[in-house]
Amino acid sequence: MAGSLDWVRVSTDEGGRGPLAPAPADTFALEEFFVLGVLREREMYGLEIVRSLSAHPDFGIHSGAGIIYPLLKTLVRKGTLHSRRVHGTPRTYYSLTEQGKDRFLALVKRWASLNDAVQSLTAEPSPPD
Repeated sequence: MAGSLDWVRVSTDEGGRGPLAPAPADTFALEEFFVLGVLREREMYGLEIVRSLSAHPDFGIHSGAGIIYPLLKTLVRKGTLHSRRVHGTPRTYYSLTEQGKDRFLALVKRWASLNDAVQSLTAEPSPPD
C-alpha cells in the first residue's frame, strides 16, 4: 500500500477529520477511505485492518479498534463491505463489494480533486510577464 496513496496524507484535527471538508452531501470520514483502500487488494479480518492502518501513522487518522470495528459494521450495513465469520476462530473477514469498489473509486476521485486544488493554491506564483 505504501506509495499508492501517498498523495492523500493530510494533516487532521483531533477528531481525525481533514481541514478540507467536502460538501455535506458528499461527506465521508478519512477512516472509511483508508479502510476501503486497504481492502482493495485482499480480504482481511478486523485486527489485520487495524494493524495495517496503524503501520501508517502519517495518514493522520486514529485507527484504533474503537474506531475501526464500528466503522466496519456500518460499512457492512450500507452494503459497501461483505463480512464472513470463519468457524473455529473468532474472526470476521471483510472484503469490498462491487458497491464498495465503486465507493472507493469515487473517494479517490474526490481526493484527487481536492489534492489538485491544494496544489494549485500552494504552488509558487508565476512571475508577471
